[in-house]
Amino acid sequence: MPTELNDCQCEHCQKRGALWAYYSPDQVNISGSTSVYVWNKRLLEFHFCPTCGMTTHWWPVDAKSVPWMGLNARVLGRDVFQQIQVTKGAND
Repeated sequence: MPTELNDCQCEHCQKRGALWAYYSPDQVNISGSTSVYVWNKRLLEFHFCPTCGMTTHWWPVDAKSVPWMGLNARVLGRDVFQQIQVTKGAND
């Protein structure tokens, strides 16, 4: 479980209501189908549920250029993510 979440202040993340927990890609196993939106100079794939539209995670297009991934902690459920400290990120 993460010890801190990032409430990114960029327009993209604010529109999606994401609270990011960061992991090495080898620490996370994503199951189920997602739809993908590529953003940020084509460095990141933002994945979302094709049924409800919730952003689930972002994944680096090239793991060598970005060595971590972000999981939207809201997928963990309110009873879990509300127990984790939230830091407001920069407005990138």
